[in-house]
Amino acid sequence: MIKSIRKRDGRLVDFEVDKIAGALYKAFSACFDKVELKKVYAIAHDVEKRLEEKESTLPTVELVQDTVEEIDIQIDISDMTRSLLELIKKIDRISGTNFKPVKVFINGIEDYAIGQMRDYKHLVVKPTDYIYLIKWNFDGDFEEMEDHALMNDEIEVIGNLDSGFFGRKFVLKTICDEIKVIA
Repeated sequence: MIKSIRKRDGRLVDFEVDKIAGALYKAFSACFDKVELKKVYAIAHDVEKRLEEKESTLPTVELVQDTVEEIDIQIDISDMTRSLLELIKKIDRISGTNFKPVKVFINGIEDYAIGQMRDYKHLVVKPTDYIYLIKWNFDGDFEEMEDHALMNDEIEVIGNLDSGFFGRKFVLKTICDEIKVIA
């Protein structure tokens, strides 16, 4: 169990998972219209667990920050709003550094269209006109995926959330490692 943390100036202070949750809440509030405290605390406790797995009884602030960055973010599709897209587009334009891809788990995808790219090699799932979920070299059945879309069968994806142009449109795109149908 972690009891203390070493600050940048070398001081030791009590380890508080609430401080991690607070920082996560501020970061998510800047990006999302609605932030659920339950999800924020789940991520904060996951950070604590990962620190313990690293056998770090006295972690530094830097180690905690690095561990937060390792966490896969869980996003409900309804959290991916047009305002999030505009914020990321603004960050891209102002910083000139491009939005760094984030590993995400997206669930709650029930209303979507199916498309293909390059001779039926790549699957494109489009929940909205500004979100594209792409599975390169899709080895499943495209017609079956279209049936799932028609039936509004829920899907979940794990992949890297990124932004950029898809054709002439600036979109949020997730390059999927996995697409799972929840039947």
